[in-house]
Amino acid sequence: LFIIGCFSGLRVSDYKRLSTKNLIEHDDILMFELHSEKTDSHLTIPVHPIIRNLIDDNAGRPPSRQSDVLINRNMKRVGQLAGLEETVRMSRTIGGKRQTTIHKKFELITTHTARRSFAANAYLSGMDTLDIMSITGHTKESTFLRYIKVTPRERAKRMALQAFFQT
Repeated sequence: LFIIGCFSGLRVSDYKRLSTKNLIEHDDILMFELHSEKTDSHLTIPVHPIIRNLIDDNAGRPPSRQSDVLINRNMKRVGQLAGLEETVRMSRTIGGKRQTTIHKKFELITTHTARRSFAANAYLSGMDTLDIMSITGHTKESTFLRYIKVTPRERAKRMALQAFFQT
C-alpha cells in the first residue's frame, strides 16, 4: 500500500480503499479513478508500471487493506532495515517556544511520506507542476514547492534538463 502511495500521490485514506472498481483502462492506459474523501473531488491518475506489477502479482487487485498504524510500523521497520539511521533534527514552535528534537530518519517515515515522496519525485522527474498539483490538491504553486521541500540545487538541476538550457 505504501508503494502505491509513493507512485500515485494518493492520500492514505484513498489508497487504503482502492479496489478493482477503481481500475479503468482507457486507450490502453490503466488508470485509477476515484473520489477523494478529503477534498471531495474526482481523481484520475495513470497507474505507474511499478503499481501495475503489484496489482498483476496480486491477481489483478490492489493489496489488501491495512490500518495506518500497521503501515506506519511496517514502514519504520523497512526504513531501519534499509539503513536509514541518519540523525535528523526537527524544530517546531510550540506555545511560542522553539523546541528541537533528534530522531533517526527511519523513525520519521509515515503514510504521508509516500505522498510527499510522490510529489517531490514527480517534480524532479520533470512532470508539470499543474499535473502533480491536480493529484495533491494544492492550488498555489508556492505552497506546493514548500510542500515538496526541493532544494535550490535540485530545482536548478531540473531546470537544466529543460529544452531551453539544452539548445
